[in-house]
Amino acid sequence: MKTKILFIFLGIFIFTGIFGFVSTSEVLINTNSSVNHAPMFINNTLVIPNFVEVNKPYVFKAPVYDPDADSITINWFLDSDLVSTIDEYIFTGVSKDIYNFRNISVIVSDGKLSKSLNFSVFVSPQATLGGRGGGGGKIPKVKS
Repeated sequence: MKTKILFIFLGIFIFTGIFGFVSTSEVLINTNSSVNHAPMFINNTLVIPNFVEVNKPYVFKAPVYDPDADSITINWFLDSDLVSTIDEYIFTGVSKDIYNFRNISVIVSDGKLSKSLNFSVFVSPQATLGGRGGGGGKIPKVKS
């Protein structure tokens, strides 16, 4: 009995295959193993300081790679304005930025998929040692 049922299912399978009831494109889609992967940030993070001193440049780097070896585009944005299209961005806070956070984003793409990182840096006044009238300033400590 079990053998008879097995032959019936096998016959139905062969019949549907011969007369085209199973689409070839469906079979190709189901067996296609090529999948695109988004670019990746190495270590999934950038080195981001707690603050940047006014008028002192800080270099942000985006170490990235694509698992599929696709070419990668990199776009850096400062407060939504495009500021760099290479793997690094040199940020310098100016005097009008003191005591403000600046929003920075980096978006990497292989043309199909993308990843992004968004963060803020605080622009601090210049640290002074000694100085007149105020008892001197301190250099803020950077938390790691």
